[in-house]
Amino acid sequence: MLLLKNCRFIVTQNDKREVLEHQDILIQDNQIVKIGKADEKCPAIDCSDMLIMPGLINLHTHTCTNLLRGISDDLPLKDWLEKKVWPAERKIKDVYYGSLLTALESVKAGTTTFCDHSFGIERVAEAAETIGIRAFLSYCMLDLFDKNKIKEELKITKDLIPKLKNRELITQAIGIHAPNTCSEDLLKAGASLANELNMLNFIHILETKPEAEFIKKKTGKGVIDYLNSINFLNKNTIGIHLCWLNETKDYAKTGASAVHCPVSNLKLASGARLPVPELLKFKTNVSLGTDSNASNNNQDIFEEMKATGLLHKYSLNDSTVMPTQAILDMATRNAAEILRLKTGRIEKNFLADIIGIPINQPKFFPAKKETIISHIIYSSNGSDVELSIINGKVIMKNKQIKNEKTHLKSINDYFTKVKPF
Repeated sequence: MLLLKNCRFIVTQNDKREVLEHQDILIQDNQIVKIGKADEKCPAIDCSDMLIMPGLINLHTHTCTNLLRGISDDLPLKDWLEKKVWPAERKIKDVYYGSLLTALESVKAGTTTFCDHSFGIERVAEAAETIGIRAFLSYCMLDLFDKNKIKEELKITKDLIPKLKNRELITQAIGIHAPNTCSEDLLKAGASLANELNMLNFIHILETKPEAEFIKKKTGKGVIDYLNSINFLNKNTIGIHLCWLNETKDYAKTGASAVHCPVSNLKLASGARLPVPELLKFKTNVSLGTDSNASNNNQDIFEEMKATGLLHKYSLNDSTVMPTQAILDMATRNAAEILRLKTGRIEKNFLADIIGIPINQPKFFPAKKETIISHIIYSSNGSDVELSIINGKVIMKNKQIKNEKTHLKSINDYFTKVKPF
């Protein structure tokens, strides 16, 4: 058992969105078993100066490119991807080190679960387990309209099933690159496999205007109409970016979820924004992702929360859109619901994925129950996080992760050897 003692604030994210003060949290095995005053004799952490909240969930990153931070900050997306990222990515034969960096950086920034859309998935799983972070992993299938590649891409995904099965912190998902890079046959096959196995199906959709133009020219349909016409969109689908989505009601009707990556989309000047307020109005579940270090350049979901508020208020010229509570929901309980994961809340019988932030610092004054959610969204960043508990285990305490310096050295040694750029 583990006791978080006398927590200054507990942002529960329960159905009532209660913020508790000066209460304890008792953890047994990997679950929260009690919230209130507890006197059990067990190891305890003094949280009297700590804001305790659910760990954040990052619904989209690419661990294979997370060694490419700073590769290019000032290019159009097509040139950035085809002239810089893809050539450098091909030099990275072992994604373990980029994945290890992702796991370390994520935990340090308050993320307790990340979702990877990548390759070398077995090595990604090893890296995640080395640090102790929860991960949803999908091999990103891509055929570039070469039908000879479809069987090979599906085989790689299917071969992962026994290898990732029954691993406590690892969950496999289906991954498809995008409608404008994958043939109709691959899209259909991927969706069918996800439905057959009841797995989540991650895909980039409408990240750029050229994607919409390409699909229109090729099929005579808008992207959402096209995907609906091949029965692709359903409750298993997790659409990423959706910057150029206009058919919000049609998308909502499919039961698909959406991932907003505001910092990456702003930096790459994708030219539009995922219409989060409209999707929320239609009861679509929307969450947040960082995208990769090559386009972001970090794995900080706190930054994504703040950017979400600012982007939509500015774009719509309406300061009332994107309330702080709605944004926090996106990074915690909404994301957990999308992943079908019993976390994202501090509640009895939920998984103990919890982070702690010391609030005795200027940026959190006044530290009041009424202002604490605002402080999380607009005053915090990942570097504030001091404590991380994942699946009931203390992964970071006093901002230190076990063997952190050793891991960073191994990452640097690999980067120096490979020289991807």
